[in-house]
Amino acid sequence: MSTLLQLDELLFSPTAWFAIAADNQAVPGVRVPTLETGLSLVGEGAVATVVGRVRPEVQVVDVDLSGERGHAVVEQLAAWCRRADLWHLVRPSGGADGRHHLFVVAGKHVEDLHATVERLRVSMRASARTIDTRRSGHVRPLSAPHRLGGHPKPYGDLRTALRALRTALSDAPVAPRAPGAGMPPQAPRPTARRSSVARTPLAPTRPRRRVDLPPQWATYLRTGVAPPHGGEDQSRSTDELRATTAMLHAGHTAESAWALIAAAHPDAMSKARGNRRRWIAWVWNDVVERDATNSSTAAAVGGRAVSADTAPLTGPEPSYLPSPAVAAAVAAARARLLERAWTLPLRRRRSLLLVGHHVLDRMARTDTCRVPVPERDLVLDTGLRDRKTIRAALRLLDGPPSGRPADVPAGACSGVGVLHTDTWDPAKKDSSSYEFEVHPAPDEGVREIPPPGFHTPLPRGLWTQFPGHAHALWRALASSPEALTVDQVLHASALTDTPISSPSPAQARTGHQVLTELARAGLAHCTADGTWVVRHAPGLEHTQRAARRHDELSAEVTAERAAYRSATSSWNVERARAHKAQFTRERAWWNALDPTERDRRRDAWRSEFDALAVLDQERLKTHLAQRRIRVGVDEPARHRAWLDALPRPDYATRVSERQRRYDQLPRPLQQASVAAWERHRARFGLDRHLVDDSQEFALLPDTAEERDRAHLETQTLRLAGVRVAG
Repeated sequence: MSTLLQLDELLFSPTAWFAIAADNQAVPGVRVPTLETGLSLVGEGAVATVVGRVRPEVQVVDVDLSGERGHAVVEQLAAWCRRADLWHLVRPSGGADGRHHLFVVAGKHVEDLHATVERLRVSMRASARTIDTRRSGHVRPLSAPHRLGGHPKPYGDLRTALRALRTALSDAPVAPRAPGAGMPPQAPRPTARRSSVARTPLAPTRPRRRVDLPPQWATYLRTGVAPPHGGEDQSRSTDELRATTAMLHAGHTAESAWALIAAAHPDAMSKARGNRRRWIAWVWNDVVERDATNSSTAAAVGGRAVSADTAPLTGPEPSYLPSPAVAAAVAAARARLLERAWTLPLRRRRSLLLVGHHVLDRMARTDTCRVPVPERDLVLDTGLRDRKTIRAALRLLDGPPSGRPADVPAGACSGVGVLHTDTWDPAKKDSSSYEFEVHPAPDEGVREIPPPGFHTPLPRGLWTQFPGHAHALWRALASSPEALTVDQVLHASALTDTPISSPSPAQARTGHQVLTELARAGLAHCTADGTWVVRHAPGLEHTQRAARRHDELSAEVTAERAAYRSATSSWNVERARAHKAQFTRERAWWNALDPTERDRRRDAWRSEFDALAVLDQERLKTHLAQRRIRVGVDEPARHRAWLDALPRPDYATRVSERQRRYDQLPRPLQQASVAAWERHRARFGLDRHLVDDSQEFALLPDTAEERDRAHLETQTLRLAGVRVAG
């Protein structure tokens, strides 16, 4: 970092920058999150220079007198500072000869400085405007040019001034600002990473041995035919981004990569070849920074760096780009998620979008349309510590509305997906959980996945550092191939009142604030025309903070899981007690019913059960058995007792009825029914019941017809899993 930037870091607040045009007016719509980002915008659009606010410990005197009068005032003020042993620095303002800015760390001499300035105004017959103490604290930083051109440097040895300034600030008390001075002081932050829009090409931070380009990219440079890729954006920009990434991974520098571009086919890298400066600022530097951040992120969170679309020298690297079918299903689910969010009040959309997008991100990473969704894993992914909030969001994501007709395909409903609760097994608490599934997208041609990098994993715990809707805004930027205005970002992230309403002034202010926070972290960027684009390279400070936050949450989750899985935990004891109490109340209610009412309810449930599909019957039986097990019922013993308690004539009648229903089923359903019973018996350890032929049918007439019937019923018993003796 240059000495001027280090001085500015100490002299100015890190969060109060804004851009001005040549007419000395703020450029509308342009947000400057860091000084380096602001300096990179100078010369683009209407941006002429950058202005910041000095820290409360620093006073600025603006001498706006030309010629000898200005030099005389500055010399007298500097002499007064030397006599008072105060740190000070003089910088020509650049407007005209004699005009200067004097930076002073006045400490306890603030009032004396103001009195000295007032005496000079009187003696020089100058107005408060021409010798101004800058009550607002706004002034151009040392590293920024003048709005009309030129870049005057401060006087003296800057390295010596930097060392003295560090000492002066460490000893100086925080001076209160004058009324109207602006925002309260903020603690200094480490300087942000270098912006990806710098003009100077960045050097690769990860050393690589020079190798040949992958065949598909060598063919692209030779013929101009780009290899196919996932992504709705099939523009030249995406192809050139991927090609530049391949050049970096093949060990090229900016100069050698440009040599390849210059010698390429006319249809290859044509956009880059037309503007080398733009390619450096928006493509090469972005790829280098993303590559460096992937490495630092992996080190910070204990993960592994992810390559965009080429393999490193040591072998294949895992890709986070899903297959086209999964990408299309996830993209369709994201659209349904946004539709679902619009149906909720604004305050409830944050958690739904945060949980929903992270679940869909997991599908994209694992290349599957069905993933486990343990609540505590989502705590680590989203940073939401309240599992009730996560549970409510999963319910909102679940399935179609209750009014959807049964014959409407699940993929065509307005729900986001299906939450499978039957996959959680209380007996396997350490290896089972709910699962969430999205259905394949309609076959309208295979949708494409976003350009490379959109699935590069960000540090876990990152979103706990930002305001509530930060993730939704970042996701809206990441999903758009074009730069967006603040209003467009708010609409795309469902943060306006309705899909057709304009953002309110409060919503617009919140959007600006959150986007500025994202820009400071390296996750967004405001262009010179006031629009916003996504970034995927969080700074090291934010990455390390996210790693610490993730470690804290991981420790809490690990402790909770250990307690939950412990058989003697208070949670399990109370849960079992609640289940038993509820079961006892239900049994008491059932026993209190009139016998006729109980028979009517049995018949109704039996009819409803018989009307279910085979798999639905199996799911219902499994659910009821698991419910009994939770309250301490021995399922095999219960089944044996129920069979033994049935009178034999009733049992034979029951078998005959089941045989008639079985014979009426098509052959595939017969096989499915038998297989379902086999799975149910194996799942819960149910024994095959032993029936003695002599006891079972002793009262039946000994006729050929009745013997045939007895034989049929015996075969039915065997089919149903009952062992028949004799």
